[in-house]
Amino acid sequence: MSKLKLPFILFSLIALFTSCSRSEDKQFEIIPGSYIIVDSVLIDDSKFSISYKKNTKVYNDSILGFGDGTFASINLFHTKKGDFLMNFEMDSIDSFIIPKKRYSDFAVDGERFYLLNHLLSKIYVFDLNKKYLRTIDLKFENELLKPYYDVLFEVKEDEIFIITEYSGGTLSDNFKKSHLVTVFDLEGNFILSFGNYPKPYTEGKLVLSGNENIILKDESVYILNVAGVPILK
Repeated sequence: MSKLKLPFILFSLIALFTSCSRSEDKQFEIIPGSYIIVDSVLIDDSKFSISYKKNTKVYNDSILGFGDGTFASINLFHTKKGDFLMNFEMDSIDSFIIPKKRYSDFAVDGERFYLLNHLLSKIYVFDLNKKYLRTIDLKFENELLKPYYDVLFEVKEDEIFIITEYSGGTLSDNFKKSHLVTVFDLEGNFILSFGNYPKPYTEGKLVLSGNENIILKDESVYILNVAGVPILK
């Protein structure tokens, strides 16, 4: 059984850059904080093993969901009871045949479940009884752009918000031409994109890591950056 603690209030440590020039010293302020565990529930994982999880989310105040490490399934649980509700994968959907893999993210908007296939740039729409409704083909402004499999995928007020990844060129070129957020309508038509990666991502050497490397030790936080000249903050 896996134990999920929620909800909680987390006051995060904040690192503030006070200058924009790489040649200038960067100042950081570490603000200590704490969190309060309000409640907890035991998640029933007796029928399968929960190991590597992607994009854990809570919707409708009752649905906990996440993708697994195989990129083949999205699993849903009840946040208050811990019961397994359902999963969305090729073998468990009777109403429509979806491709077997490339699923790591999802969204729930009211009674609609949106399953993202980041390789095909498609979104499969179901109701919460797993009845297939339709497929949305995302139409990017550039054919080399595609959804990124992590961080952001939401459907709000008839719009789709998603992280965009450029799939051609060098690593620094990918950061230059990728947008942090791309917005589509519910037919998959491109509306706008905004947000660029920080300058260190697009020039110089890169620390090849998907996430910042964070170490907690002796009540201090050490952070090794993921882009630019390696700096331990």
